[in-house]
Amino acid sequence: MTNMTEVPGAEVRFNEDGAPIIDAVTCGTCGRTWNDAAVSSMTPAPSGRCPFESEHVSVLGLLAGANFSDGDMIDTRELADAIEDLEETDADRLAVEALFKEISDFGGDDPAEGVQLIADSYFEQYARDLAEDCGQHDHNATWPQTCIDWEQAARELRMDYTSTIIDGRTYWYL
Repeated sequence: MTNMTEVPGAEVRFNEDGAPIIDAVTCGTCGRTWNDAAVSSMTPAPSGRCPFESEHVSVLGLLAGANFSDGDMIDTRELADAIEDLEETDADRLAVEALFKEISDFGGDDPAEGVQLIADSYFEQYARDLAEDCGQHDHNATWPQTCIDWEQAARELRMDYTSTIIDGRTYWYL
């Protein structure tokens, strides 16, 4: 069995045979595993959130401290540069490495080569910019191109992307 982190105040529940009910859940950010079947003020964790989120490192704070982007788009090479000189056990470094592992595992790309993370709140503008960059839309366009439903266009584009959560914000990447 996986080594589980104890959740303060959690009461283990038992099945009719008297065996403890175990629902082991592991956080993709901090790597902790806990028994989500144990009842406490933090578990079962709502919406699959980690009960230890308050202890997670702020990746966006790491970027802000290094005077990087505003968080609408993050280039993973910036994150790699920001953690380069940190100790192997530094919490910021571990958080970024966990994010990189997630991107590699689910997206198949190497974050060291640069993966663009697009904030959910910025994705509609990203879709507009991408369409213009690809020659599919002219920002000086007139009717009927001014009638494009960009919210729907962004939703359809987002279908090809994978999401991740960074500091409570959803980001999308290819």
